[in-house]
Amino acid sequence: MAADADAFTGLAIGYLDRGSYKDSVGNGTSQSAPLIAGLMAVHQQVHDGKALGFANPTLYAKPSTA
Repeated sequence: MAADADAFTGLAIGYLDRGSYKDSVGNGTSQSAPLIAGLMAVHQQVHDGKALGFANPTLYAKPSTA
């Protein structure tokens, strides 16, 4: 699994700064780590809060050729 960490194609971020709306592009681990954590949290919610356990073996498994 990978997240877009490129500064030119990263994720759009909207936020309030002293009451004024601003937007930016998130990139790098500052953007990709929370994105993946959020996706994992949504997955856990969809599956009735069951713990996902250690996800790396599933995420990095080689696809089956059979």
